[in-house]
This record gives sequence, C-alpha cells and structure tokens, in this order.
Amino acid sequence: PKESLDFLVSNTEFLKEKDIKDAYCLSVMEAAHYKLIINDIEGCKAAMDECEKILDDLPETEPVINASFYRVSANYYKVKADYPQYYRNALLFLSSINIEDLSNEEKVERAYELSLSALLGEGLYNFGELLMHPILESLVGTPYEWLKNLLYAYNSGNIDAFNAISNSGEFLKELNNLNFNEFN
Repeated sequence: PKESLDFLVSNTEFLKEKDIKDAYCLSVMEAAHYKLIINDIEGCKAAMDECEKILDDLPETEPVINASFYRVSANYYKVKADYPQYYRNALLFLSSINIEDLSNEEKVERAYELSLSALLGEGLYNFGELLMHPILESLVGTPYEWLKNLLYAYNSGNIDAFNAISNSGEFLKELNNLNFNEFN
C-alpha cells in the first residue's frame, strides 16, 4: 500500500501542475484509498474535502471519477461508523458503476453493509432507493437474506412480517453471529 500511495502522490503533483482537474481528483481519491488502508484517516478526509470542492465546480465528469470519489467516501464513512453518510455515498457509488463489474462477493458485502447502515443510520426512514436497487438481490440465497426481508417488512410497515422475521430462528441465529464491529 505504501508504494502505491507514493506512486499516486507523485502523479497527483504532475496532474495538479497541468491543471487536469478530473484526472487529478481520480488520482487523489485513489491515493486516499491507500491512506485509508494505512490508517491515515485524516489524510483521506482532507483528500475527500479537496476533491469534493473541485468536482462541484466541474460542469461534468466521467462516471469513473464519481465512482472513485463515492467509493472512497463510503469506505471512509464505514471506518467512521457514520451509517447515514455511508449509506448515501455507497448508493451514489453504485449509481456511478455497472454493478455487473463487481464480483459476487463485493455485491454481497456492499448489500450487507448498505442494509445494516439503512437499519442503523439515524434519520434514515425510507429505504426505497435501496429496495429498488439490484444490489439487494445479491443477498438472496446467502445467510444475510433475512436483512433484505427485514428491510422490506420495515419499509412497508408490515409489523406481522417484521415480527415473524425478527422472531425466526434464522434471524436470531444471525443476530447472535452478527458483529457490528465488522462494519468498521
């Protein structure tokens, strides 16, 4: 990670000098990804803040630029356990990519984390965007399928379905195994 970070930082300086703003932001955000890996949380946040200002001023950007920004931002908020911000940025990341480009493991992981953040995020009351997103289907047939069912029951206000899911042996087994620190 350190070598990758050093390489990207050297490229960002070149791109900054040439005033190639979108490529600069891509390089900065990919460097921020490695900063997260080496636990430079503040460095990652500084990169996010810088690129957010630049991207807001650009008339348009390529989806790969937005995807990089939102992916790294989501991962930052995941580390900070800021569930509403993780939820928002992860959905924006998914809107910037073709989800078929993700591996099945990545789809399940992202759907799992989005589902948890939807349920745990203060101020998140409507899961419509997540419920309509194909990423949620990746939970079907996994030990986390109950999360999808719970979200649907909760979102529709179906108390009977919610109670049935939350009292099921599968849910209780998974709840006992659920480690909220895995989100971090």
